[in-house]
Amino acid sequence: MRIRDPRRVVIRPHRMAQGRVALIIVLAVLQGCGSRPARPPPPDKKDAGSADGETAVEVNGVPLGLPELAAYAWRKRGGQPAFRLARQAEATDDWPTVVTTCRQALAADPGHLEAAWLYAIGLAKLGKTDQVLAPLARAAAGDFAKWGQASLEAPALEAFLASPIGQAWRRRVEQDRALYVAAIARSVIVSADGELYAFEAETGRWYRLLRTPGVVIGAIAIPAAGKIAYVSRTKLAGRRELGVGLIDLAHGKSSAAVVLGTPGPITVAYSAGPPVGFWIGSGAPRPTVWRQFDDEYQLHPLPARTPRPSGPWLDVTARGSVRLHALPPNVTADWDDQSLASAIRIGT
Repeated sequence: MRIRDPRRVVIRPHRMAQGRVALIIVLAVLQGCGSRPARPPPPDKKDAGSADGETAVEVNGVPLGLPELAAYAWRKRGGQPAFRLARQAEATDDWPTVVTTCRQALAADPGHLEAAWLYAIGLAKLGKTDQVLAPLARAAAGDFAKWGQASLEAPALEAFLASPIGQAWRRRVEQDRALYVAAIARSVIVSADGELYAFEAETGRWYRLLRTPGVVIGAIAIPAAGKIAYVSRTKLAGRRELGVGLIDLAHGKSSAAVVLGTPGPITVAYSAGPPVGFWIGSGAPRPTVWRQFDDEYQLHPLPARTPRPSGPWLDVTARGSVRLHALPPNVTADWDDQSLASAIRIGT
């Protein structure tokens, strides 16, 4: 489905069978002048106000996203065996081995962004903060939704972030966040292999929208809110569970899926009136219990017999079948909770 204007987004969940479309230095020197005896020049005044005599550092930006959808499939390429060893070493806090095996994974597949991320973490754990930037920037640029904000919050990166280059990295992330938001606003939203992507036709770049790979079975977008709710299906403790997550297109953020505690069926709808946000209904043959899913990714029970809010909604069965109920934006009516109307208008 082509989406030119992010304010007119409607997601129709689908699967694509096996398809993969894939240091600015600023130095100001003030010198004395006049007829008085010459004085030693005052200390250099740095752009960033540094008092240690170091020049201000900036991290150059690189294109965000990846050039083709298949580039995100690094788990199926040659670097994955070494990366598995790196994850095993991570579990035992064997950071020298993590660094070694991540380096091997990247030698086999330079596009393995998970290896690049773990390599940066490993270097930071070993105190090699001067080497962190390159792999960290590679991972965050390729998959900003997953590692952009994470790079500012990871405890292992605290020493790096406290350094001058780390401060420059913070600024880089905020600049890239604005670029990322602008890019996905111009993009077509695509569902493929259990994931959601944004494809920017003008540049040919692909952006992954989720932090957790391979879990999406359906999604619903609300144009006025600039948000997408997605539904996941995972297996926990021997039983299949449904979860709901949130993608905020206006701020370039996404959440992990929150387990609902029910195998289904469920209904996902959006309320523009209080309490504002996505509502999750459960019960058959139609929802009888509703919960609000807020922007902090918390679920709040709603009063009994609360009707489904008007507008599009997503039905998900216990078996994972998904159906989106929506009308084109030029059709308006006084819909009730049974999708019936006494008056309807077709705009154009």
